Amino acid sequence: MHTQRGYIFFIVIVFLQIFSLVSLYSLEEIRNNIKSSAHYWQGYQYRLLVKNELQQLEMRIIQSASCVISHVSAIDLKKRSLTWWQANTCHDIVNGIRYYYAVEALDEDECAIAETSGNQSSLIAQYFRISLLALPHKLKGAGYLLQSTVVKPVVSAKVCSGQTHHVTAGRQMWRELG
Repeated sequence: MHTQRGYIFFIVIVFLQIFSLVSLYSLEEIRNNIKSSAHYWQGYQYRLLVKNELQQLEMRIIQSASCVISHVSAIDLKKRSLTWWQANTCHDIVNGIRYYYAVEALDEDECAIAETSGNQSSLIAQYFRISLLALPHKLKGAGYLLQSTVVKPVVSAKVCSGQTHHVTAGRQMWRELG
């Protein structure tokens, strides 16, 4: 009878050990999920800050274009090193995020009438592309590369040889490259 109690006690101890290990594993999984969610949330917040900074840059470009570089394809921009960004672009630090940005002057569209709040119909559309590299200091290794195309109303002596169309001054499109 005492031998049988020993086996029952041993089996209960083994089951308690297994239950403890499964519980510990479950708690570890919960901790990892919480950590992952917090990291994702922080990345989402940084992405919103970066998009806001891109919008601020677009407004500044409409006022006056600065940091103009020659045309670089999106693929080449993604391949450029941080050293290139530091040497060839403008930079700023806002909310703990380092920003490097460059503006590419694209073509004028003499047939596009740029509509502004002042409604001056003699202005045509000048297209610019803004490339913004953001490096949040808290997310090591993370970087966001955004591009947008904006229209700036300009005065031009060019004459439209086709059909005129209207475009709204400001952002035309944006995309995240990486």
